[in-house]
Order: sequence, then structure tokens, then C-alpha cells
Amino acid sequence: MFYPWAYKITNTKDRPVGTVLVEVFKTNIRDRQQADMLINAIHKNFTEYKANVDLWDCDKILRIQSATGFIQTSTLIHFLTGLGCSAEVLE
Repeated sequence: MFYPWAYKITNTKDRPVGTVLVEVFKTNIRDRQQADMLINAIHKNFTEYKANVDLWDCDKILRIQSATGFIQTSTLIHFLTGLGCSAEVLE
């Protein structure tokens, strides 16, 4: 699924000043309660990230937005795994 407001720029020299990086993950989040717990944990532990979940999508999408232009995907996946959630970067 294409989200026109969500984009990923991997080459920093091509990134305009002020660009926001968004990474999209496929997850196994079950319900709104689990989603809210994960979002709160992400916001508490990764203060530079904004997170939201789309439970209506078949892939239970987790979107992470970073105004710093950098998202630690492997660290975030490890963190989520510790909270009982599997996640992988959606290609």
C-alpha cells in the first residue's frame, strides 16, 4: 500500500533540510490495547519518534516518524520483540 505522506530517504545527501523520515513495519499487533501499550512504550523510550498503528491494514502497520532523519530499525525491532511484538520493515 502506498502512503503519499510517508516516504523513506536512505541517502542523506538527497534529504532536504527538515525532511521527516518515516519507517513502516509489518507487525503482529492483536488489538487496540496492545497497540496503545506499544505506542506509549515507544514514545517513552524513543523520545524523538512518533508512532501510530493501523489495525485495519492486513499487515497491522506500525509507522514510526522521526524528525531527526534517522530511525534505529534493528534497535526498535529488538525493543518490540522484548514487549511480545514481532515486527519487520515493510519493503
